[in-house]
Amino acid sequence: MAAGRLVERVVRLAEAEAERLQQLYREAGRLLRAVEALGLLHYLDEPRGWGEAAGVDGFFMEVARTPGRRLYAYRVVGVNASPRGSSGLLTVHEDVVAVEEAGGEEMEEYVEYAMMRVEAETAAELSGRYSVVLDGPIVDPPHMPYTEMAARSYGGYHAWRSRLLRGRRVAGYVKRVRGRRLADLLGRRGLGDAELAYIILAKALEEHPEAAAAWLGPLSPGEGEPYSLYEGVESAYLLTPWWRGVRGVEAWDAGWGVELVVSTTPRGLQHPAPVEMAHEEAGRLALGADALRRLFLSRIAMRPGARSLLALAAPKTGGGEA
Repeated sequence: MAAGRLVERVVRLAEAEAERLQQLYREAGRLLRAVEALGLLHYLDEPRGWGEAAGVDGFFMEVARTPGRRLYAYRVVGVNASPRGSSGLLTVHEDVVAVEEAGGEEMEEYVEYAMMRVEAETAAELSGRYSVVLDGPIVDPPHMPYTEMAARSYGGYHAWRSRLLRGRRVAGYVKRVRGRRLADLLGRRGLGDAELAYIILAKALEEHPEAAAAWLGPLSPGEGEPYSLYEGVESAYLLTPWWRGVRGVEAWDAGWGVELVVSTTPRGLQHPAPVEMAHEEAGRLALGADALRRLFLSRIAMRPGARSLLALAAPKTGGGEA
């Protein structure tokens, strides 16, 4: 496509998109009235001081592989994000897991569940003293184990997690909203909840510029398993004036969870301070991954027969988080 035609096409697409967004803006008022009529729209004034709040997050990654085995490491942290200057690490749990070769996706899900179990235990432990913000939802992951290895070892994980966290001072913070619960409720096709909630809440904050935040809820976090195992968990969609997108919140009381998230997000930050701090601390695992790999492989190489097979081992970079 010639440069001139490319520019012309981009201009036409931009004009069409501008018209679409203009139409959505015109619809925003009607959508706002609809959620008000359903009792789902709420505003938050300046929230109370955040007091003692903690963040919990985990990170895992592949460290090394040998024929038929992979070695993974994970790191789960709890941090204190106190506004009084006493912020810092509260707890660190690190471990390595050797998994039989069974396909990358199957092995990674198994390790992820092992890590998330520690995350849940850490959140429960800290909730006795702190209000805890998880980097991720209460219903995490939002599906049942789908690989044989994870299902065999963690088939009862969600029932266990629900019992462990039920009624505790724990809120789940969701950075990327997915799903169509709100869209289906409003009968709005063509938009997911992330876009629809943003349109509504941006209009709400435009009409109430004095508000610290606006939120929609409480909503059901989902249908079927594993959501049915978390009876009483409420979900909300949240927007502050300085955020660039809608966030999700899950808690046993959505209003409490929203206030905790807003009160721990200083103006200008895109995510709550406890989440930012926990995410950074958990990710420090990657700094030592190469040393762990070298140690693992060098110990294996001390045996001549094993050393001859290490040529088949290929390091893999990258990682994942719950």
